Amino acid sequence: MCRLLILCALIFISPLVFSWSEYGHILVAQSALTQLPQSKQNRLNVAASNILSQVPSKQSERYKRHRSWASSFAVLSAWPDSIRDLNLDKVFSGAGERIPPSLKYLSKKTSSRWHYSNTFYGAKHCSLKNSGLLYQIIDDIKASLKSEKLTNGQQVILLAFLAHLVADAYQPLHNIAMVDSGCQHDRGGNTFCLQGCKSNLHRYWDGGAGLFSSTERKQLLGELSIRNTSPHSKPGALDDELVWFVYSTSKNQTPSPEYQARAQAISQQKLTEASRYLSALLKDLYDDPR
Repeated sequence: MCRLLILCALIFISPLVFSWSEYGHILVAQSALTQLPQSKQNRLNVAASNILSQVPSKQSERYKRHRSWASSFAVLSAWPDSIRDLNLDKVFSGAGERIPPSLKYLSKKTSSRWHYSNTFYGAKHCSLKNSGLLYQIIDDIKASLKSEKLTNGQQVILLAFLAHLVADAYQPLHNIAMVDSGCQHDRGGNTFCLQGCKSNLHRYWDGGAGLFSSTERKQLLGELSIRNTSPHSKPGALDDELVWFVYSTSKNQTPSPEYQARAQAISQQKLTEASRYLSALLKDLYDDPR
C-alpha cells in the first residue's frame, strides 16, 4: 500500500508540464535506443516495463497511446516531467529501489531544477545567477552509471532521467533566457506571451513549433533514425544567431508562417542531435547489472 501511495504521488503531486513535449522526449529516446544491440534493448525495455507496470491506471492509460510506436524505455523517458516536485528518495523507493550512494546528497531534493541551465541574454548591466542544474546532474548521473554497482532497476531509472535531460539540453529555451532593462528574466521564454498569453514562447518550442502535431510520429521517428548516423554535437551549443532568431517573433502575437517553418526545421535538427548524443551515451554507459 505504501508503494502504491508513493507511486500515486509520483503522478499527481505536480501539474503535467512536458519539456520538449511528451512526444519529443519519446522520439529522442526511441531513436537512440534503436542504435543499441537488440539484447540490450530488450533488457532495458523489460526493466522499464517493470516500473511502468506500477504506475496508477490513469497515467498508464496516458502512456498506452505511445505503445504502438515506442518502446517501454522510450515511454519511461517522459516520466521525469511528472515527478519533478517529488524528493528523489521517494522516486526510487516508489519503484522499489534505493538511491545509488553517489546521489544520496540529492535524496531530500526534488528534480525541478534539473531540467534547465540558463545563459542570460539582453540587458548587459544585470548580474543574474543561473539556478539550473541541468549539466551538473547529467554529469553526476553519468558518473554513477559508470562507476557504481547498480541493479537493473537503478540503471533504468537513471537512464530514463539521462534520456530526458539530454533531450532538454537540446531544446534552446532550456539553455537561455532574455533579460529586460529591469533585470528580470523571462524564465526561458515562459513569461514571453504568445497569442495574447494563451501560450508562451517556451511552450511553443517545447512543441517543436507545431512539429509534433503536424508530422506523423512514425514518420518523424524514421527521419530521426535515418539521420542518427553522424557524429553528435555538444549539448547546449547555441550560437548568437540562433538565440536571436528564437526571440525574433513578436510578443502577444502568433508566430508567422516563416518563423514557424524555420523553428520546425531547427527543432527537428535539435532532436536529431539529441538522439545522436544519447545514443553514444547509452552505448558507453549501459551494461549488464553488475
